[in-house]
Amino acid sequence: MMMRKKSSFCNRSTCFKKFFYDKIGIYQILLLGEKNEYVETFIYDQLGPVLEYDAKMNASLLTTLEVYLKNRGRKKETANELFIVRQTLYHRLEKIEELLGYQFMEPARRLALETAILAYHIYQSGHTHFNLEDYQL
Repeated sequence: MMMRKKSSFCNRSTCFKKFFYDKIGIYQILLLGEKNEYVETFIYDQLGPVLEYDAKMNASLLTTLEVYLKNRGRKKETANELFIVRQTLYHRLEKIEELLGYQFMEPARRLALETAILAYHIYQSGHTHFNLEDYQL
């Protein structure tokens, strides 16, 4: 697929589209097509144990992981945002580490987890198709 060269001039409508497309980052990839088995496999490979645990135990480890990653591993901020005491957070993080492995905060693993979480939410919402042509100048 060939992308058009960005224009230095734009009217109100096309400036919004250019700004929007430039700012959606990883969503440019995740929203390009219908659901596919590669993305679903990626989600399951990265998050499967946590998703299974949450479903089986009626837990919220995925939310905990998501907030913890968003807060860059800062426990105090994560606990505050989740409205839990830090000791509860420590127990949840222990379980997440048990399920995902001790390296889940390493940069490459963290990137994979964050991408899988985004993809999971997109797939759960049913918004898996993005019309790229609407956002080209």
